[in-house]
Amino acid sequence: MLYQMRTEDGLKDTYSSAILVDSQGESEILQAQQFQLKVSDFWRSPVSHILYPIKWEILIPEKKIKLTVSTTVKQQEWSKAGGFSFNYWEGGVEVKGIKNQQAITGSGYLEMTGYD
Repeated sequence: MLYQMRTEDGLKDTYSSAILVDSQGESEILQAQQFQLKVSDFWRSPVSHILYPIKWEILIPEKKIKLTVSTTVKQQEWSKAGGFSFNYWEGGVEVKGIKNQQAITGSGYLEMTGYD
């Protein structure tokens, strides 16, 4: 699990963190400075006109992890126009990458708020 909070100017907040869980169920908390999250693609909602990131590169250098996280379904927005109290995006994502020079894949769930 990884979350990145943003400051008002869009930079990574120091309260951002991640949790790595290994195949034996052991977990380790990573602090904000231990990972990098870079947006590599966006999607603009035709309803709210908000520009959402939909693809990221995640680097965790000390764990030798490099991931690409992306959605196959761009339209996963819940909007005020649809009767919700605020605009947000939530939905499924795919994960592909490398850990210790071994290919890895996975799936996940993503929630994004604060882009409008």
